[in-house]
Amino acid sequence: MLENETTIGVEALVAEAERLRQQGARLVTATGLDEGDHFDVIYHFALETKLQHLRLSVAKADAVPSISGVFPGAFLIENEMKELLGVRVTGISVDYGGRLFLVEGGPERPLAKAGVGGQKPGTREPGKSNGPATLPSGPRPPTPDPRREVGQ
Repeated sequence: MLENETTIGVEALVAEAERLRQQGARLVTATGLDEGDHFDVIYHFALETKLQHLRLSVAKADAVPSISGVFPGAFLIENEMKELLGVRVTGISVDYGGRLFLVEGGPERPLAKAGVGGQKPGTREPGKSNGPATLPSGPRPPTPDPRREVGQ
């Protein structure tokens, strides 16, 4: 447990975030932890010179409401947890739909723990594929010669 950590229920998250915002807190980041049968999500806030943490546990089938309506910058952190770990975050102000970091056909939930049967989420059975990842097409820009000086 972290110093200045408060454990809350999922239903209290948005109200607690609003309470902290009204006290002048700033959202620092959030941490998502895959605990096997559930996720722990910890939101980290700075209040003057101290950190305050809100921890909640959520079953993998349940959702976490977004706090991006209270702290607009939360949309990036929440998209990251959703995409890389598999936390179901609902109501994100800007939802990248699983494509902030990952490409179509690439791994799914690469930071999640092993799934049923020990297979890590996002891995494919041998011989099965969703096709190649989508990569940029077209000519590549020329590689600069490091021996040339700028302006030559």
